[in-house]
Amino acid sequence: MKRKIIMAFFLAMVLAFSVFGLLWSNGFLENKRENTEPSEPKAELVIDRVRFEEYFSNYKLKGIVRNKTSPELTKMALPFSAINEEKIKTLLGKDYSVGETVLSSAEGDDFVIDFNGKLVDYSYDSDVSGEWLLFFLNYDSLLIETEIDESHYEKIGYDSVVKVKKGKKSFSSAIHRIGYEVNHGVIGLTVDLPVQMLPGTEVDIDVFSSFSKKALWVDADFIIWDGSSYYVFKVIDENDGLFVKIPVTVGEVSELTDPNGTVSILYEICSGLVEGDIICIEQR
Repeated sequence: MKRKIIMAFFLAMVLAFSVFGLLWSNGFLENKRENTEPSEPKAELVIDRVRFEEYFSNYKLKGIVRNKTSPELTKMALPFSAINEEKIKTLLGKDYSVGETVLSSAEGDDFVIDFNGKLVDYSYDSDVSGEWLLFFLNYDSLLIETEIDESHYEKIGYDSVVKVKKGKKSFSSAIHRIGYEVNHGVIGLTVDLPVQMLPGTEVDIDVFSSFSKKALWVDADFIIWDGSSYYVFKVIDENDGLFVKIPVTVGEVSELTDPNGTVSILYEICSGLVEGDIICIEQR
């Protein structure tokens, strides 16, 4: 009888340890925190207070330099007798500004360009006795082509601030023409070429709304994208540094440049936060 009791006790202990191991392996006994449960920061926090501000929305676009005229090259005719071909060859690839003398004849005649351009080619015109034809890339005929979502059509205008970016350089520009036809949800835009660029050059364009918008704006550093949605960390106890993960809905994007040239990207918050909420990120 005593032996049976010992055997039963042993089997009960084995069963208990087996159940305990099963529960542990499935995580039922772990002390896990949910995303919505307050968490203590592991590093020093940077905080900001959500507030209503009035900013201009910024639409980030991609553009490419195109020629707005046909033919793509502008030609200049010069008397054959006045110009030496070897002299013309030395000028290929040179940039000229409006009013600048391209060539001067032996007789003292100046041939002046009336546009901004680059000499790219030349030929002899056999149909007209004694003429050289110089072909220029006309910078004045170049524009930047881009597209903007039709939902932004009423928010931009010819008075919108425009920035054209190539690499690390940024140039002020202006909208040349706003299209009036919707094609696959977008409307065509052309932007003035701010500096000399070759056709086919790809650029980044910032077009700002022609009027400001008052809304809840949050610095982009506080907005986190997890691959499917946006969220922020909202502080619930500033003294203890406790915060929770809050999903948010974002709207417009705005870009601000302070007097020192520092650029800040702001997101409009459509839902998830209210004015006065405190949000945080870890010190970087």
